[in-house]
Amino acid sequence: MYGLGCLIACVILAISGVLAAWLAALIVGAALLAVAGVAALMGKGRLQKATPPVPEEAVGSVKSDVAEIKGRARR
Repeated sequence: MYGLGCLIACVILAISGVLAAWLAALIVGAALLAVAGVAALMGKGRLQKATPPVPEEAVGSVKSDVAEIKGRARR
């Protein structure tokens, strides 16, 4: 983590040679937020494609058990 912070600071310092330091930090911060946003959207897409959180086989089994119990209770 410290290495990544140092690399970010290095990029800010390199850009600040051309632009004002506050503008360089703003540009790098906006770029990092954009990358994080893209990564979050990609992760959200992968989660939506993943298997459903409810085990459908178990739900079906429980429903059939409830139907069986209701059928026996009516006799």
